[in-house]
Formats: sequence, C-alpha cells, structure tokens
Amino acid sequence: MASGSGWRILGGLAALVALAGCGTVGFDAASYQSAVQLKYETLTLVDQSSGRYNKTAAESLLAKYAAAVDAPAKSGPNAAIADQWAAIRDPGGVSAGNLIQTWKTKGPIPPARRAERKRMIAAHFDRLICLESNRQSGESCDNVGSGAEAPISPIIDTPRAAAKPAPKRNAKPAAEPPGDEPEMETEPQPADAAKPAR
Repeated sequence: MASGSGWRILGGLAALVALAGCGTVGFDAASYQSAVQLKYETLTLVDQSSGRYNKTAAESLLAKYAAAVDAPAKSGPNAAIADQWAAIRDPGGVSAGNLIQTWKTKGPIPPARRAERKRMIAAHFDRLICLESNRQSGESCDNVGSGAEAPISPIIDTPRAAAKPAPKRNAKPAAEPPGDEPEMETEPQPADAAKPAR
C-alpha cells in the first residue's frame, strides 16, 4: 500500500507541475525584453534621423528586427505578434521601416515629421510589448497602440524659405472689436501730478 500511496503523491506532483506550466506556455521573456530594447533603440534612431543617413545604425537595427522576428518562432507562432512586427518593419508602411527608408532616400527628417513618427513608432512597439507580455494570458491589446493607425502626413520636399509666408509690409494693425477696449488698473493721473515735487 505504501508504494501505491507514493505513486499517487508522485502523480499529484506531476499534475501540479503540469498545471503550473500552463500559465507560462508561450511567454518568452527574451522576446519581451528584446521588444522593449528595440523600442528604445528605434526611438533613439528616430532622433538621429535629423542628420545625415547613418547606414551602419539603420542596417544594424533592421538586422535586430529580423532576429527578433525569428526568435518567437522557437517559442511557438503567434499571428498577432508576427503582424505587429510586419507593420513595424514595412518600408511602405507608417512605422520604423518606412522612416528608415525615407531617411535613406530623402535625407534628414524634419522635426515635426520626426515627432509624428516617433509617436506612431512608440505606439507600434507598445502594442508589440503588450502582445509579448499577454502571450501567456491571451488578454487583449486592442486599446494599446491604437494611435499608431492614425494617418500620417506626407513629407513635402519644399525649401524652408518657401514654406514660410512673406511678411506683409506697411500692414495696418488689426482694429480691436467693439467692447474689447483695454482696461486700466488705476485711474489716470493729471499730467502735473506725474511731475516730481522739488
């Protein structure tokens, strides 16, 4: 009987181990950490895109993206994560792949465009990080990174001087609308009162 009891205990322990493992099936800490690190590196590269194209930095980041895409395949396929990486890497899309392609072909990215792209790229990575984090629980990430789907304005290749309107010469100051007269804080003083006494 003692040996039967031992088998039951061993069987019970095996079942507990199997159940404990179910909560972490699919979660890959390395993929999660890689997504967080690549977000940081990508946003740093966005800042660098204000200058000349840095081929070494851009190609290094693209290679890291490729390695990160291959890594989850080892822990099991996940269509949502694969789709998110495809959106981030797409040179024809609106995320990091397109920013790198635009920087390479058109030169430095203007400040307003960089800020807009940085917001969108951060949102794409936030969604990716959420998907990696929730891989084990299956929780939805529908609300995370939703700003990444907003359309972006195209880059306009115009000289900076042409983009600014020319100042008007001899322009009359705009008349104030009636009833918007400036109020004085104190009563006006007579001209003699303003002179110091000797």
